[in-house]
Amino acid sequence: RQCERIRSVIGPGETVSHIEIYDGSFFLIAPGYLEGERYLPTDMTSFTNVVCGIPPGPENLELAADRSAQLSLETVGNIQADHVFLSAFTGAEDTVREIESSALWSRVPAVANGRVYDAPPLRWSSYPSYQWSLAQRADAVTG
Repeated sequence: RQCERIRSVIGPGETVSHIEIYDGSFFLIAPGYLEGERYLPTDMTSFTNVVCGIPPGPENLELAADRSAQLSLETVGNIQADHVFLSAFTGAEDTVREIESSALWSRVPAVANGRVYDAPPLRWSSYPSYQWSLAQRADAVTG
């Protein structure tokens, strides 16, 4: 059900990227990773890519092995996703303001089109927390 809600806003062929912010740093989260022959969601926030079948932004394709990549204000403009989930841990407010005031951030397609969604970060790894995270993202996109 949560995937249906998300897909009602994120159209066919549109992409989603996930950014987590904490301790003054921000990271692009990989859509999943290979474990043997299984492709699994990361234990962070990208359940929407793997479970809901929504493709990640093109900038995510090289991250499957690393799970995440630290961004800088200079590289944040490389994000090309149609939609972005922004997950900020407590205490990251200054970093969020710094990113959001960046000229490069304003050129990200998701930002330019008003498709950036606040979504609480996943704080623990378990199936119920993944379901909670997915519900939070569905709530964020559907208002």
